[in-house]
Amino acid sequence: MMMRGAWNFPPVQPQPIPTPPVQPQPIPTQSEPEDDVEIVPETQPPKGKGKRNKGKQVVGDQTSKPKAIKWTPIEEEALAKAFIGTSDNPVKGNNQPGDGFWSKILAKFLAMMDQGPYRDIDSVSSKWRKLNSAINRFCEEYNKLYTSDRRSG
Repeated sequence: MMMRGAWNFPPVQPQPIPTPPVQPQPIPTQSEPEDDVEIVPETQPPKGKGKRNKGKQVVGDQTSKPKAIKWTPIEEEALAKAFIGTSDNPVKGNNQPGDGFWSKILAKFLAMMDQGPYRDIDSVSSKWRKLNSAINRFCEEYNKLYTSDRRSG
């Protein structure tokens, strides 16, 4: 009895696949490469942790960071004044594009320090982020101590 839509195929018998005989290969004992083997020297850079080389200068074959100049308290104060002077713009406030904003801060900072362009935008902006974080932590602790228990009256 045949069902409608069913196909009757004969069962498939697996056929053995002929395999070529394996010939043992001699193990080379000489240390010199054979004439027909091409040696390609390693050309890939050494694997690192995937970090960018932003701010690094290339000298010959090695990369080196420019020597960091330690910030003095006078420089930190000048940076804070430059930031406040730029962000207190009565027309724009701190609603300014990042590059233009930090360029203005850098220009004011360098004018206050009067030493020429010895800092760049990256160092100024990263130093401000660190300073701002420390200032915010101080203000948080100050407010906990001096404003939470005080009542008006």
